[in-house]
Amino acid sequence: MDLYQKVPQTVKDPSDPHKQKTQKQEAVTNFLTECLPSKRISAGAIDMLKGKYIILDSTRKKWKPTSKARCRNSLSARDRRKLKVFDIKKDGHKFEEYVPLHRLWQDYMRDILDIPRYASEVAGQKKENNERLLKADYHGCMIVVRKTRCPSLLGLAGIVLMETRNTFKVVTKENKIKCLPKMNTLFSFELDGYVFTIHGNQFCSKPTMRVRKKFKFKGPVDI
Repeated sequence: MDLYQKVPQTVKDPSDPHKQKTQKQEAVTNFLTECLPSKRISAGAIDMLKGKYIILDSTRKKWKPTSKARCRNSLSARDRRKLKVFDIKKDGHKFEEYVPLHRLWQDYMRDILDIPRYASEVAGQKKENNERLLKADYHGCMIVVRKTRCPSLLGLAGIVLMETRNTFKVVTKENKIKCLPKMNTLFSFELDGYVFTIHGNQFCSKPTMRVRKKFKFKGPVDI
């Protein structure tokens, strides 16, 4: 085969360019007819698509919730508020019924605080002890209000039934439910002869979030 032979005349002079353009347009039209959904194909629909960018990939499917999301067993926050799941009834509570809970809480705090270690004067131990107090769970604690800006709550004592972001809900010895605000309030509790004082301002967060919170020294608030 001669590699240096002359190029044929048909290659040098192609056919009519107008005819080639028509053939290309027909090929594009056929391709769009095959790819586009049947709803978008009409008499003048393809002509309207001229000069536009078209995504020929498959169309995005609408999101459908999975069966797991549709059939969830847990309640949403709105449902919990509507059903009043976390509301404590003011009547029907007896202080004696929660004394065993308080004893369990005392055993729990003894394991966390390690009282002999807590009383030590080792450098840096005080900060670690404060962090333990800050991250502890106080459901079942017998707390007493030592200082507050509300005179009617001063000296009030009770066992903690519920802790929220800004309050302690306690049952008193008179079998009454009281709501104690944390802000600008000093609380205290007794354990094995030691009296611990906690600042309510340091506890203004959810109990679950307080576990991850780092203790920062803050000066006392005048009450």
